[in-house]
Parts: sequence; C-alpha cells; structure tokens
Amino acid sequence: MLNSCENCANNNAKIVTDFDGNQSEEVAEHSVVSSMKSRLKTKLNRLKNLENNYQIVKFGELPLEQSILYLGTQRIAEFSVELQGVEGIRSEEFHEHFISAKYGYVKGTRDLGENIFARAKIEELIFRSDEYAMNLAKLISQIKEMGRAWEDIDKAPNSIFSEGNKVYYISSGGWYMRPFYQE
Repeated sequence: MLNSCENCANNNAKIVTDFDGNQSEEVAEHSVVSSMKSRLKTKLNRLKNLENNYQIVKFGELPLEQSILYLGTQRIAEFSVELQGVEGIRSEEFHEHFISAKYGYVKGTRDLGENIFARAKIEELIFRSDEYAMNLAKLISQIKEMGRAWEDIDKAPNSIFSEGNKVYYISSGGWYMRPFYQE
C-alpha cells in the first residue's frame, strides 16, 4: 500500500515509502497515474498572487473539438499562405495520443482603465507521452515564429508550453492584453 511518494509533484517519483517505512523504486504505475491528473486548477489558483489578482471565472472539462489548440492544428494549412506546404497535425494522430482536456477562464480584479480587466482562457491538454506533448508545443512555437500564420487561428496574444505530458495554451482576452499576457 502506498503511503507517500517523494517528488510526485514533479512527476519524477523515484522512491515510494509504504506504511512500514520500506522504500522501493517500483513507481512506474504510480507515476503514470499521477501524470494523467490535471494540474490546471492548482495553476489557476496561483494566479491570484500576480499583480492583476486573477480569479477563476469558469473551469471545467473541455471537449477536444472546442479546443483552440486542437482546432488550430487541424486548420493551420488551410488558413495560411505562408504554410502552404505544411500539413496540420493529423486528426487521427492527435486523437491517438490525446487523453483529456480542461479549461479555465480567468479575470483580473485590477481595473486597467475604462472598466477593462485582464482576462485569459487557459487550456490544458493531457497526452499519453511527454514526447508528443513536447513536440506539439515546439511545432506550434515554430509556426508562430514563421510569421503571422497562427494569428489566423487565434488573433489574441497567446503562449504555449509543455510540462511533462501536458500542453498549456494561453489565449489572452485580446490585443489590449499585450502588455500583460506574459504575466
């Protein structure tokens, strides 16, 4: 029976201690279960500590077909002249690696002027492997660096990064958010 797991928060669990104090390195099964769990709610709650004091407005499950990131990967080639030769990620491949998705809308409490508040939609997509998540985030980052192609998909300032088998996509509330979206 598992009692504690050192370093589970980082998905780098190496040692498991049972109720008798015995330690073992048999954590592969535990690590997999831990890495499949969403961490989005925890991350959203930490945004309260930022200057704009972000509050969670909405949080929940995200159907894949409603994800900005998923839709963008499927439509990128058809919307971009710059990427005529680049294919979007195959839908079958995406579905094969995809496990689940969550989203959260956050809104700051600090008035930016004229009753405007910082806001963003944050998506967390969980995949079966760290490698797939990392490669997806790199691909989108490369597409964004190539020019304005990704702006055809999401016109608001946005960011993408991966942590383990999770990809986080942050779409700010619009261009007026440009000074704040890196926050």
